[in-house]
Amino acid sequence: MEIKFILCTKERHEVEFFFDKIWGIIRFKVDRL
Repeated sequence: MEIKFILCTKERHEVEFFFDKIWGIIRFKVDRL
């Protein structure tokens, strides 16, 4: 997976939210093990 650094504030915020959601799912799955 290629991570691109985006200068646009709006897009950067969306990318940060996207990764926050992924980490949230990963933590949720790990906590259930």
